[in-house]
Amino acid sequence: MHRIKVKDIKVIYEEDNNEIKEFIGILKNNYYLFEDYLEGKEISFIPINREDIVYIDNPLVYADEVIKEYTYNERAFHKFDNIPLEKLYIGFLARKLDVDKNKSFVNIDYNVSNERYDMSFYYIVSYHYFKEKGRLNDYVNFIKYRKEKQEILKWLQNKVRYNVCNMLLEKVTKYFDDYFCNNIETITKAIELEFDKDDIIEDKKELQQMDHLECEYLFKKFLMFIKAPKEWFLKFEELKKNKRIIYKNMGEKIDRSRCFLEDGVLKILIDDEGTVISFIDLVHEFMHYVSWKSTGTIGEYAIIELPSIFFEKLSSMFLVENGYDKKILEAVYKERENNNYMTSISIMYVFEVINDFIKNGCIEKEKEIIKIQKYIDLIKEDRVSLNKIIHMYNKMGREFKAECIVDNKYDKLTKDIIEKGPFMILGYQYILGTIISDEILKKHDIDMIEKMILVTSNLSDYQLEDIINLFDISLKPIESIKKKEYN
Repeated sequence: MHRIKVKDIKVIYEEDNNEIKEFIGILKNNYYLFEDYLEGKEISFIPINREDIVYIDNPLVYADEVIKEYTYNERAFHKFDNIPLEKLYIGFLARKLDVDKNKSFVNIDYNVSNERYDMSFYYIVSYHYFKEKGRLNDYVNFIKYRKEKQEILKWLQNKVRYNVCNMLLEKVTKYFDDYFCNNIETITKAIELEFDKDDIIEDKKELQQMDHLECEYLFKKFLMFIKAPKEWFLKFEELKKNKRIIYKNMGEKIDRSRCFLEDGVLKILIDDEGTVISFIDLVHEFMHYVSWKSTGTIGEYAIIELPSIFFEKLSSMFLVENGYDKKILEAVYKERENNNYMTSISIMYVFEVINDFIKNGCIEKEKEIIKIQKYIDLIKEDRVSLNKIIHMYNKMGREFKAECIVDNKYDKLTKDIIEKGPFMILGYQYILGTIISDEILKKHDIDMIEKMILVTSNLSDYQLEDIINLFDISLKPIESIKKKEYN
């Protein structure tokens, strides 16, 4: 006699045979359904007269009975008919991507395990699939063996792709503040500005050397220069005393300095190459330290980099005034351009899609295919470029066809919105912080430093529009676009 456990369900049988193995596979695929049906009882294929054991004479017939009772009936089908496939697909992706519920637009009921959700998901989706195909008589067989799983997933993705995109884009535009939505085209153009990589100072070691002691001495001098509040001096001394400023060369082209939480403690990491850039980085990250807050609306999130970028630019001017090489000014500006470019280039398409959605309404597959086909027709004249792009797509296992390109683009967008929520546009706040800082510094407002200290110390109280008004600057917004409701 053999006893095995499928999770918490005990199965007793005399000896292995194909029918038993088949039943165990069905049980694994539908564990939670059987668990609910058995109510804690064991399964036995050997006659045993006990109340806590269910004796089964024919395993496959029994499996059919259990599945049909729970799913293959009018009540279940009526319920399945009323569950939107779009909602199911979003929930499925959210769980597959292991979404952080604090960063997502998607609500996930974590009281339901992924395994139980997965089982229910396939019960409902496969019902719709077989119903549409006119093969509802195959439904129970799929539930038992899940042989057409990938085909059904592909069918669902193709069926709901653009409805899901439009639903998520509506969530996006409702979440972002009016300034963002009304100026998305301006922001998009700012990211599209030509970027001359040859101008970047590749080897920052060419800049003046600076050790940690000099860096921190200069930093205190900078705090005095900007007439920082006493609280900022105390915070800096506290950071040093508790060794919460970490200097470490990360060895990457993009600067990895950051202000971060570790075990509930706020720390500063300086990506240190032993040059004056470490001082600039310390200024930037310290402004995050004194303005640290949890993000709320996109309005607050939009300006989160502003104080840091403003003071990093000011600190480079401070260095030059204190006798450091003027090359530092160019280096800091180029470093900022480099970081902005690197953090923004991968999300360029997101801004373009949001912009199109706000201006023109729902995304339509046919219109998107026409746009891409025009692009393909244009580059066909340049055989070298065309072959490179075709090779790139082949390498990714994708077809270089207009329909495939469009589908892949919106699959990626759906994934990004579900997985990252508002953080999908990471890079926007760097671009905007740079634009605003440059506008403020151009004005040479005598009170600009005092105002920025006020903003930095109370960042959570400000929205983007408040900053525009406080510093009396214009970002040349495009004609205001009213947000629409989309069904």
